[in-house]
Amino acid sequence: VKAEGPGSFVSTTQSVCKDTLHGWMAVGGARMVLERDCSSHRSRRCALLAAGEDSCIVATVGMCARAAGLYGALAREGGRINLQGTSDIESSSVGCSAQGAGSVLALGESSTVFGRAWAGCAALEGATLFCEEKCVVRSENISFYAAGPGSKLELWAGCLSAGGSVAFKAAGGALMILEAKCGANHCDTGYLAKGAGTRMQLGEGCYGDSCQMGLAAHKGAHIE
Repeated sequence: VKAEGPGSFVSTTQSVCKDTLHGWMAVGGARMVLERDCSSHRSRRCALLAAGEDSCIVATVGMCARAAGLYGALAREGGRINLQGTSDIESSSVGCSAQGAGSVLALGESSTVFGRAWAGCAALEGATLFCEEKCVVRSENISFYAAGPGSKLELWAGCLSAGGSVAFKAAGGALMILEAKCGANHCDTGYLAKGAGTRMQLGEGCYGDSCQMGLAAHKGAHIE
């Protein structure tokens, strides 16, 4: 399903996309509102894509996006995705990602994300990504990742990583903010910051459980 161009608008309820290149796509300033019980299954590239300034996808009660290809949800080039409520996102590479200055992706409370090969949630190239309370994110590589100057990943209280190489990683001048009681579970490295200008701020009660290394700051990065 595609909305394209300024002023274009799609609103739908209880709709399902299956076996497509992109599931739900808003580009060039278009807007899309997905009401209850909308989902995407087996998209070959992106289950949800918002690309271009003022392009926006809002899922009012969360989204189910399973077995996606490269991305579960991708906001790029100034696009915005707002997944209200609880979502279930799974992809073969990156679960949820915001890429480029002005791009924003917001993940609702108690959502689950699995980005198998590369990252669960990633804010890149100056983008912003928010996870509300008690989100659980997994990846075989990096669960939560922020990279590049101006990139920001903000995790509200109780967000958790489960397994993988690195639970929380900030690099290349990015900012990662973790509120109280965020946790790294069964990871090689719990909290990793790399590079000058990179900052990671840990709230009260953040923890690492069964990690080979709990916390590491490299090459001029700061962890507070």
